[in-house]
Amino acid sequence: MRKIIFLLFLVLIPLAFADVSKTETSTALDINDTFTVHGKTLTILSAERTGKLKVSVDGVEGIVRPGTNRTSNVNEMFIEILNFTYVDSEDIEAILEATVLLECGDDWCNNTETSISCCTDCGCEGNMKCFDNICQVEDCILDFDCDDDNLCTVDECSTTPPRTCSNTLVVNCVNNDSCCPDTCGADNDTDCMEIEEIVEETVEVSPQVEQVKEVVGSIKEKVQVSEEKRNGILILIGTALLVLIIGYFVVIKK
Repeated sequence: MRKIIFLLFLVLIPLAFADVSKTETSTALDINDTFTVHGKTLTILSAERTGKLKVSVDGVEGIVRPGTNRTSNVNEMFIEILNFTYVDSEDIEAILEATVLLECGDDWCNNTETSISCCTDCGCEGNMKCFDNICQVEDCILDFDCDDDNLCTVDECSTTPPRTCSNTLVVNCVNNDSCCPDTCGADNDTDCMEIEEIVEETVEVSPQVEQVKEVVGSIKEKVQVSEEKRNGILILIGTALLVLIIGYFVVIKK
């Protein structure tokens, strides 16, 4: 029994310390091209004439700089630029060598992996879920979750993860769907009849409103005239009183 345990020990120890890293060299990559090594995916986002690359590794962005034997670590992927050709900002050719120390996707969250570097093995925190090795929040579960309170949009929750909402504007003339698109009318969409009736009622009421405005304006003019007359009378009375007072003092002095 001891011999068996000893033999197992001799077999397991090398496995425990075995190098499980993996290094691969890409083909010529352009902007937005991807490159997967050991379960981790690199995407080239942009490039500069100097050879500096902006990349994303499973949703985590970073910079890869040129240089012989110069390696950049982006989300536990070690990247070296082997060859680089720049035509313009939209047209490049980059050959990369990438090394991932431990395999992401082996269903084992080891002590060097996290939900950021490998959510495939380690899962995500809170209400986030792992899609394409990136922790993301889904917008919806059912179509009801996408309701934007607009009767003229079709609200849908996508069926493929991560599920997102879409609110598509209604353009077809359909009866009794509670929507009257701009291109429809009462002749081809019953939902537009009520709107046209409201418009007609507004047009009918408008002359009456204008008459009320005219009456109110007339009253204001009369009130203004009355105020002017009143002010004139007060001035005359004040002048008369002033004359009487002056006359009174003149008589007393005599």
